Amino acid sequence: MTTSTKRLALIIGILVLAGVFIWTWTQPWVGYATAVARCREFYESAKTKLDTAKVDATTPFERTNTADNPIRCGELRAARLVTR
Repeated sequence: MTTSTKRLALIIGILVLAGVFIWTWTQPWVGYATAVARCREFYESAKTKLDTAKVDATTPFERTNTADNPIRCGELRAARLVTR
């Protein structure tokens, strides 16, 4: 292999690894599925913008001792996992 071929193979390898990393980082976790379903129910019952703002601040489930920073419905909506 010549130097330019090795360089090209290295660049392609780095791009593939970066692509896989970005793809896995941007895919929603399966663990969010129940939270998304619960937030959809909350958003469906919201009639006004004030109700929607209240749902944005709502956690889909009760806090537990292990969940120091639980996800809120507004964060799921900002990530476009929940549509209204």
